[in-house]
Amino acid sequence: MRIGFIGVGGIAGNYLSYLRRYPDVRITAVCEINPERAQKAAEAYGATVYQDHHRMLEEEQLDALFITVPPFAHTDQETLAAERGIPFFVAKPVALSLETALRVLRTLRKYPVLTNVGYMWRHSDLTDAARELIGDRPLGMVIGRVHVNTPGTPWWRVFCESGGQIVEQATHLYDLARYFAGEVVAVHGWGGDRLNPLIDFEDVATVNLRFENGVVGNITSTSLVRTGTYALELIGHDYHLQLDYGRNRMVGHVGERWVELEAKESGYGRQIERFLEAVRRNDPSPIRSDYLDGTKTLAVTLAANESLHTGEIVGVPRVESLLEEG
Repeated sequence: MRIGFIGVGGIAGNYLSYLRRYPDVRITAVCEINPERAQKAAEAYGATVYQDHHRMLEEEQLDALFITVPPFAHTDQETLAAERGIPFFVAKPVALSLETALRVLRTLRKYPVLTNVGYMWRHSDLTDAARELIGDRPLGMVIGRVHVNTPGTPWWRVFCESGGQIVEQATHLYDLARYFAGEVVAVHGWGGDRLNPLIDFEDVATVNLRFENGVVGNITSTSLVRTGTYALELIGHDYHLQLDYGRNRMVGHVGERWVELEAKESGYGRQIERFLEAVRRNDPSPIRSDYLDGTKTLAVTLAANESLHTGEIVGVPRVESLLEEG
């Protein structure tokens, strides 16, 4: 399987290291604007280096593509891949605006290819175990926490390049909330930006969510703490599960049963394995978050940002309706 990469910094390193495990996979081309980083990746994987993804996609015969660029750098990478029939894996978030994501979705309607968005915790042992334990018991509330320090990545600290913590980082918890509770119809949030001089957006935020099925939720996020917490609580009739994705651990109860689980698989490797399996079989069933689903999570986080800035309750647009309007 011939695989190309657009962007080989940051998160791409994780994906590249996991791809080493597959003897039938070869990284044949990498596109990277940083010459030193591009050359290092090319030497490590025997790939051809490009600085223009248009040229790479024109000249290379690829079986799959990984698009791992910063949020602000999404332009036409996805649409070009779709037009050339290349399945692609894209790091979250899929874009910084719904307009960009909708343009990709409209292209995918004309040129359908397999897509996967890097929401790895959908593939975690914790997620699978929680869904199995809950079964058909109704969910009442979800509570998420992303309490971490400030990444050193320069673009992360600039709102117009990252979208802020909610869009770029806490998006994982918003996505998990959707995965367990369904679609969000409205959000209301408050934020503060008084304490962290390293960033130009909210350093603390709390956002309430209402789901279309009546479930309610809350997700808090901050970049002020030294210890990292990525956690989700699921509360329903006679059950309460606390999923700590940062430590790969779950505790709680379902009925009279006490639950304590140490996860073996965080989801990073499994999402790649399932994407490759989907490409080999031309079967989307192993994929748990495709581009449409990733756009729905983007819509929730963008609405959360809007509410932080206006103080108002903000409705979350239905992506399918926006597509029909377009």
